[in-house]
Amino acid sequence: MELDGKVCVITGANTGIGRVTATEIAKRGARVLVATRSEEKTKAVLADIAAAGGKAEWVALELGDLASVRRAARRYSSSAASVTASAPPVRDATGSWHASQ
Repeated sequence: MELDGKVCVITGANTGIGRVTATEIAKRGARVLVATRSEEKTKAVLADIAAAGGKAEWVALELGDLASVRRAARRYSSSAASVTASAPPVRDATGSWHASQ
């Protein structure tokens, strides 16, 4: 699945499945907005994405803080491209990627 020209927001993308999802989506051409609480803890995933030729940027987001959510929403809405809302893609038994349902 190619995602050239798309913008994806991934929350919790500095660890675990969020990190893998952000990295894989960036490899497929999307610009990734990595939404986490800690910029410091997010630097490694941003570096990994850049090293793989992807585009990503950090966005401060604390889901338990409504003011933080509002700031992040304003940031998303001011993005040069519209945000593509999608669930993470899934890989089937053959190794092909598909949009999850």
